[in-house]
Amino acid sequence: MIDFSETRPRNIVADFARMETILKFEMSRVETVEDLPRMIEFEQGLAESDSLEDVPPNRYRGDDPLVEKAHSVICRLRRYANTATLFETDIVPYWLALLEWTFSVLSYDLPPLRRKLAAYGAAILCGRIRARAAI
Repeated sequence: MIDFSETRPRNIVADFARMETILKFEMSRVETVEDLPRMIEFEQGLAESDSLEDVPPNRYRGDDPLVEKAHSVICRLRRYANTATLFETDIVPYWLALLEWTFSVLSYDLPPLRRKLAAYGAAILCGRIRARAAI
């Protein structure tokens, strides 16, 4: 699915990253302060991949069954993104697109805990991008 109001020339992985963002921030449960650290761990696991070929670990330790489903779909999306990029395995363009969409979550009319999760997710991505740039 493509939101045509958001289309513009950019890396092909941006559409896959957009779907990942929707899955993480709109389909999972973040209703209590206890949910937040569990979802942050989930975010950290997703950011551990060093290429689109890697399957990110599911670090979630909560009881929301939709997170397992989201993880499964995210893994599939990343496989599709890897296929779409042909021989490029660098995950940084994907992280940059994911960062763009994650920042936009901060402006959505979502509950404060979801926006806080987006801020943490953006920080995790920035850390990974910065670490990769240092290599």
